[in-house]
Amino acid sequence: MNKKNFAFATLLLLVLAVFSSVSVLADSLPLTVDSVKVDDTVVTQNSLARLNLERNQDVNVRIQFTASKHLDNVELRAFLSGFEYGDVEPVEAFVGPFKVEAGTTYVKDLNLKLSKLLAQDNYKLRVVFTDRDNNELRQDFSIRVDVHRHDVTVKDLLLNPEGDIRAGYALLAKVRVENRGQKDETDVKVTV
Repeated sequence: MNKKNFAFATLLLLVLAVFSSVSVLADSLPLTVDSVKVDDTVVTQNSLARLNLERNQDVNVRIQFTASKHLDNVELRAFLSGFEYGDVEPVEAFVGPFKVEAGTTYVKDLNLKLSKLLAQDNYKLRVVFTDRDNNELRQDFSIRVDVHRHDVTVKDLLLNPEGDIRAGYALLAKVRVENRGQKDETDVKVTV
């Protein structure tokens, strides 16, 4: 009796898994992404794009897609995921809502501003199509972001006293310097 119950439970789980995967497929938008280019370089899913992308740079993302059905209110969003400060300075672009006709190929250009706070690392570029009925089509692309070898900037300057300096008194300056480059810097000199 135990074996029959186990077999029935296993069969029931298998049927539920099949139905849940069919419902996930039914919620996908009837679009086909033909190509995605990042600064005129074609990127593909499941491979790391070793592009010369540097932080604080504008990046063009060109998405070519074909609709297999007529759709209204389609929105397209591209964003970099895995960025530590994404809540403060998100790296994203958005276009829409727009209409698409069945059998027609469209090209949409999105411009991403890579944050100066991005670390040198691998990130996911996510391209997401949605509509108002909560249907979605998402594709992920691995992107490598590099940083300049030498990138030293003045972060803060504090003067004491702040406003006026009386004759015969000293002006004290405190300078905070930030190194956001690849290399450690030695012999850094600040002149005020």
